[in-house]
Amino acid sequence: MKNMITLFSAVLVIASMSACSSKWQQDPLAGENKVLEDGQQKPTPAESAKPVDSEAIRIDTVDSYTFIEDNDGGFTVTSRVLEPGYTSTLTIDNMADFPDANFDSTGHFTWHPKPGTVTGDGVMQIVKPLKVKVVAEKPGATIYQRTKVVNLTITKIFGAPVITSVTKSEDSMREGETMTVSVQVRDQDAGTDPKTWPVLQVLPTQGYPSLVDSISISDVSFSGNGQFVVTLKIDLSNKEVTKGFDRFGFSVRAISRYNQVSASQDVFVNVATSFAKPVCTWTQSIPATAGSEVNYQFVIYDPKGETYLNTPTFSNLPNGATVNCTNLNVSSQQCSFVWNVDKSVAPDEYDFSGEVSVSNQNSSDSHTETQDFDFKVIVGKKVKDPTDPADPADPINGPKMKLPAVLSQLQGGR
Repeated sequence: MKNMITLFSAVLVIASMSACSSKWQQDPLAGENKVLEDGQQKPTPAESAKPVDSEAIRIDTVDSYTFIEDNDGGFTVTSRVLEPGYTSTLTIDNMADFPDANFDSTGHFTWHPKPGTVTGDGVMQIVKPLKVKVVAEKPGATIYQRTKVVNLTITKIFGAPVITSVTKSEDSMREGETMTVSVQVRDQDAGTDPKTWPVLQVLPTQGYPSLVDSISISDVSFSGNGQFVVTLKIDLSNKEVTKGFDRFGFSVRAISRYNQVSASQDVFVNVATSFAKPVCTWTQSIPATAGSEVNYQFVIYDPKGETYLNTPTFSNLPNGATVNCTNLNVSSQQCSFVWNVDKSVAPDEYDFSGEVSVSNQNSSDSHTETQDFDFKVIVGKKVKDPTDPADPADPINGPKMKLPAVLSQLQGGR
């Protein structure tokens, strides 16, 4: 019995020692909050002090300022701290909103807004806030801050339109014709609404005869981005503006909706006179008889008196007939038709033709035109008795009596 107690006690001792040995192998901090690391307490980072808004800071500057595109401008910003011992830092929080602006160490804000800063159809100015910030610090004391917004107004600069090119459909024109002139205009302040488009003015040019009364605007086209093409029409369909060849001038200028005026551009056009058809006083057939002489005078002339009338030529004249012409003046020819009608000439209608060319009296115009005429002589059987009185309806004697009046009129133009 005693031996069993002793053995049991030994088992208890061994079990107790085994339990203690197992416990010594465990982490003494297991299950506890870990406050130690490598034998030292982990430091807790200190929170930075947050600035507080304070009336102790004064920001001295303008409340608002107006800039104009493509112009320099600027103002000064300064700050004060009413409590002693503080040092302050002055910054602009949104400098990126003002491209190419500068804010220097003296507190001077300068800016040169580029053209196009103000955008939008019909928008003439915009307002942008400038955010000024001051932070004041003193060791061991509360950090102060204060902000101020300065409203900056940017006003659009109104650029004048620009006439970029002028193109004529022809260098010269003639009375009775039309010509187009294309004028390209750039106006960056124009919108898409036709009411905002520039207006093209056509004005006389000093020192040159004017075509202004004959010019109209036939079309205006808009290609976007402020680009326009204005088409002018010069219409001389029913106009007499020159007696030969003259250089005409006019000028164009564009005016924007904001009354900005472009530089004027001169346009010159050479205009030649139109050629009137020559007129011949031999207007009907004349009678003749075999065995008689026909001597008929007629005139070919320019009714406007502007062209140079060349000597007429004639073809298919009756056998033995002649036509001789002499100048009355540069625009008219006096001609004489002479035919000794042989007795053997059969009664019939004898036709022949004539041709006359006209040209400009001014050598700058090389244009010529040709006019054809047809003449008729009717040969009858009876020889007219020269003692018979003249018949006013007789083309041989009647019109001949009126010829001197025509000649007198034409000769007066010499």
